[in-house]
Amino acid sequence: MRRALYAAAHPLRGGGVSRSDGAVKRIIVGSLEDAKRFRADGPYAVISFVGHWYHKTPPKLTRDPKRIARIVVRADDTYPGIAGTIALSDAQADRIAAFVQRTAGEIDTLFIHCYFGHGRSCAAAIGIARAFHLNWQEFLEGDRVGNGHITLAVARAFERLGYSCSPDDAAAYDQLYLNHLEQPADARR
Repeated sequence: MRRALYAAAHPLRGGGVSRSDGAVKRIIVGSLEDAKRFRADGPYAVISFVGHWYHKTPPKLTRDPKRIARIVVRADDTYPGIAGTIALSDAQADRIAAFVQRTAGEIDTLFIHCYFGHGRSCAAAIGIARAFHLNWQEFLEGDRVGNGHITLAVARAFERLGYSCSPDDAAAYDQLYLNHLEQPADARR
């Protein structure tokens, strides 16, 4: 692949959710191009983020019998209140959380992608990893900048489903927001 994909598969210190409890075992984040070529050894699900500017039909992914489910989420890498953009809504975050909860016991890997693999996919992965007590810091390596709004929306959606997400990460999510604002607008698609 063009560049390395980022994955989290190790619980944070203090334990995590058991693999036999229907927990997400592995999350991989990538770009649209990565998604088109992605293959897993076992069953997997895909979350596709597309911006409001993208084609009306979702991006085509290569057929793969191991891919058991996919959802497409139409949201920009932005924050609420920015004119001309569509921020992730609570309803979309709830849909993501319900999708992950429904497929977690059936899959080995959750692949999340957005156009570049830097913002929306990384942010959603952090929110999901937080709910399943996986190491989310790995998703911020290199040139990846998670969107704090998306991270918090997804984490709160899991909390509404009864998952316990550590409040100790609030300062880190504030930093995600500040990092996002420092990025040039064309890098935040």
